[in-house]
Amino acid sequence: MKVTNEPGVLLRSERFFSTPSAMARSLFFYVTRVGHYYYDERYNFLDSCDVANQESHKNFFLTYVRSGTIYYETSQQFAAEQGQVALVDCRKPHRFYTKGPAEAMWIHFDGANASAFFDQITAFRGGKQSFRPAPDGRIEQEMAQIISGLRSATISEIECSKCIYRILCALLFPASAKKDVIGNDAISEAIRYIDRHLFEQISVSQVASEVNLSASHF
Repeated sequence: MKVTNEPGVLLRSERFFSTPSAMARSLFFYVTRVGHYYYDERYNFLDSCDVANQESHKNFFLTYVRSGTIYYETSQQFAAEQGQVALVDCRKPHRFYTKGPAEAMWIHFDGANASAFFDQITAFRGGKQSFRPAPDGRIEQEMAQIISGLRSATISEIECSKCIYRILCALLFPASAKKDVIGNDAISEAIRYIDRHLFEQISVSQVASEVNLSASHF
């Protein structure tokens, strides 16, 4: 639906809402509200407003900035520029604002182990909440698929959960880590072995043997 009454959000912006099922809340990742916004310098979202007190807002907020800069205040002050993402826990104090024209896609999400993902992603980056994702991480495409799916009412809760999971994994494993894995055949093969036996009890010795290394060296 078009946004017509949010200061600083231009008329060509759109947002959509989703009410997750009980199964989605207990088993899946899910979104509660998503949007594709165009901003001007008037945008100033405060956590004291009525929207911020709604249940659909009190979860995790991911923004992909397509142009301009968006500023954030949480336990720290930071900005996300074109091509960057920002990840915020909206259960805690927060503010978002702009100083000029900007465009961004955003999703409010929760479920499964979303909180653990948030902690690991931010810890991996030294507590930073804005960063540039890997070029091949498909963050923008996955978010666009969720927004488009809700617009047309064609995305299932399972597909939505898969999109969010792929986004979180892409944020957790940036390009530098991926290059290191690819550059080491033993590690690559070990990861493939672990993936094939993900739900089995395997030991370090087993994996080391699989890649022809001693357990201590591995």
